[in-house]
Amino acid sequence: MSVVYPVRLRSIEDYVRLVHGSARSLSAAEILVIDQHAIGMIDDIQDAWPVDTSTSRDAWDYEVEESPGSVVLLISNPTYYAQYVHYAGSPADPPLWETLIPAVVQRAAPALLADLRVAIAETERLLRQGAVANNSRGFVEILSRRPGAGLFFGGSNVATG
Repeated sequence: MSVVYPVRLRSIEDYVRLVHGSARSLSAAEILVIDQHAIGMIDDIQDAWPVDTSTSRDAWDYEVEESPGSVVLLISNPTYYAQYVHYAGSPADPPLWETLIPAVVQRAAPALLADLRVAIAETERLLRQGAVANNSRGFVEILSRRPGAGLFFGGSNVATG
């Protein structure tokens, strides 16, 4: 059975509602911030993961699932035995992923949340600026003029920050 560890970014959901006035989808620039930090988290998990054949170590991945009002980072490993991996000579219970992933997320969360708040503030600035310049056109129309702005992803459980 595989491992799927959802990290719900509730403080970011709340922050978007606060600064935007309602829930909205994340912009491509905001998702890119999550991507950059998620890559670092995956690297940290892989660095700490025991290696026999490297199959399960190399299988760690992430996905960002978001929709208006919901932002979830899914950290996963589809290897059928990943949930049973542990360090040689250490107890099999709890499995390594149950302690390793939360520790990695806790270390990464402050920088992720801070960088994401900066990106959200910039998006909101652009939205306000664009609304004035474009007679209050919508979010997607304003951001669609930016490179990569059409890259939106669709989208539970550990609250951070």
